Amino acid sequence: KSLSPSEKRFINLIGKARAGSGSQMLELFDWLNKAGEGESVPAKATFRINLPTLVVRLRELILDSLCLQYKEYDINATLRTSLSEIAILQNKKFWQAAARQLRKTKKQALETSRYTYVMQCIEAEMAQVQQLPPDQVSTAFAELQQEEKTAITKHQVLRELWFRHDLILALAQQFPFSRKPEII
Repeated sequence: KSLSPSEKRFINLIGKARAGSGSQMLELFDWLNKAGEGESVPAKATFRINLPTLVVRLRELILDSLCLQYKEYDINATLRTSLSEIAILQNKKFWQAAARQLRKTKKQALETSRYTYVMQCIEAEMAQVQQLPPDQVSTAFAELQQEEKTAITKHQVLRELWFRHDLILALAQQFPFSRKPEII
């Protein structure tokens, strides 16, 4: 009931693409949207037999659909998706496509100060380096090691700033003060 109409449409669209329009999972989703609170599953519902399995699949569909719909608004979700795509490309040995995706992802992670993702990109780049000719491997590993040290240092500085920020907020909440406007 807390899904917006556009979210429901998107879930239906993704569900139809995955399972087809006559899916029991989508039938359950439609029934849930129309059913009142406390209403029991109709005896004639075709999804009743597979209800435990369908509930799990529907939950996964809803989460996948919402992640897909909102990933562009969350940089962490975008970076996670991109790292997953890189892993797939590397597993399929599409090294050039993986390298392009890695450059793009690492740049985005650096621009948004997401250093844990930068380190994951460096880890993926180490797998890429193993595909280079033997004479280039040691130089590439040394460069990646230096990049990793820099990312770790920046991450530590950022964590320290977050810690100080949270400490200041906690102290400010302990000692409330009021700013009453003075009438002149």
